[in-house]
Amino acid sequence: MAYKKDNNELLFFILRQLVSEQRTFNRNRFGDGIEVVEISEDEFVEKVRDRINALIKYIVIVSVMYWLCLVGNIGLVYCLLNV
Repeated sequence: MAYKKDNNELLFFILRQLVSEQRTFNRNRFGDGIEVVEISEDEFVEKVRDRINALIKYIVIVSVMYWLCLVGNIGLVYCLLNV
């Protein structure tokens, strides 16, 4: 149950970001008069995939850094932090 809730929260967070970006764009381009924001399914799916890929990359980097700390190779950890 928590897994599904976390997934829904992530999707809602990404959708809120897209709506916020679109509202800012519309406000800057057309003024305050526009009330409706449309987000295409393709744009939403693309944004979700980008966010998930970034999250996976982050998890992998943190896992490698943790492992390097365990084996005592701190120099490589420093290099990874500067990626």
